[in-house]
Amino acid sequence: MFELDLFDIQGNILRGYRSFHFARFLFFAIRESKFSHRVFRQFIGDLLKPPGVTPGQWQSPPTVTTNIAFTYRGLLALRLQAECLASFPPEFQEGMKRRFLQLGDTGPSDPRTGMNHGARTPSTFSCRVMRQTRRS
Repeated sequence: MFELDLFDIQGNILRGYRSFHFARFLFFAIRESKFSHRVFRQFIGDLLKPPGVTPGQWQSPPTVTTNIAFTYRGLLALRLQAECLASFPPEFQEGMKRRFLQLGDTGPSDPRTGMNHGARTPSTFSCRVMRQTRRS
């Protein structure tokens, strides 16, 4: 038998977020790698300040959660090592916009019309903040 590394499992998979009924989705585009490194380190540092915990550490669900997701383009903009970037599956490297037909993203879900809401630069990472109550 093996032991799972709870810190390496995505929070919504590990714990489920049924108790979080309200959410905000923020989409960002990384334009300058040097600036992005500094801003992102500050952002992550703020998230991990006490009482910041990962779902692997939860004794009970917090009132607010924050999840960050990167696109392949976002990881590329942060200048991850080529070896690390090459370890991602081709489907992730291609991105959802290129694979919209295989994913069934048509109509209002078609990324050519709605995903970037008119933005000229595609999103490179997103942040999802979820709350249990409207004001927690």
